[in-house]
Amino acid sequence: MTTFPTTSHPAQRARPAKRARFALTAAIAAMAVATAGSTATATAATTATATIATTATAATTSAVAPVVAADRPEADRIVRGADIARVLFYTRATARPAGGRVLAALAPTAPHGGGPTQLRVVAQRVIRGALRVRVLLPQRPNGAAGWISGDDVALLQTPYRVWIDRAKRTVAVTFRGRRVKRFAAVVGRSQSPTPAGQFAISELLAQRPSHPLLGGWVIPLTAFSGTYLEFGGGPGRIAIHGRAGALLGDPLGSAASHGCIRIANEAIAWIAHRVPSGAAVTIR
Repeated sequence: MTTFPTTSHPAQRARPAKRARFALTAAIAAMAVATAGSTATATAATTATATIATTATAATTSAVAPVVAADRPEADRIVRGADIARVLFYTRATARPAGGRVLAALAPTAPHGGGPTQLRVVAQRVIRGALRVRVLLPQRPNGAAGWISGDDVALLQTPYRVWIDRAKRTVAVTFRGRRVKRFAAVVGRSQSPTPAGQFAISELLAQRPSHPLLGGWVIPLTAFSGTYLEFGGGPGRIAIHGRAGALLGDPLGSAASHGCIRIANEAIAWIAHRVPSGAAVTIR
């Protein structure tokens, strides 16, 4: 992976990032334990999570490549093939390409794992000679997107894409359009279905040591539950994660979760070491 310059800011400290990682993992663990047939409460899941140190791990260097626009006339400044925007400087996402209502403030450092902030690119436009990039935002409602300045990001391209099939209860990974892996999964039950739509990997969070419920990795998505606006102290974030403890009681290929997608620990490790944050995730 090419290294790009980033800015530092007093607000970006290890301790706030650690607290954010703990809170997100605790909320996902609470959602998981509530569907595991366990008598443990969300508070107990939070307590268990307090013993877990999570760290962000970047995908392999082959996962993304920089895409550079040539010096061309204004109409040709769109960067073809770019599907990930890595935030280099503090920036704001707005509702319209030329500005308007601010939808989100974005930092170069991801809020939970401390890795780079990388967002899925869904559109580009040139406004008065300046490139504007539309990206999916990790917030409600599902599909929320905003426009950011092309000067504040590095545009990247990844050959990987993730596909989640709720009917077949599988997670597939394609490389340059060809399927290279398919894993059996546990998806949301009928009362709390996994949401369908176009999303992205928000972060890659390694669990060191392995989490007693979620296994070795948690991969939060830009998707949120349509059933739970809040769960376990979190905003109902949907994630792909591993399986351990009581969650092993729900067989792969079943619909038993509160909306998260559970796969084998070996499977999620394979994904985490190859597919970068910001990569496209389609749930159908």
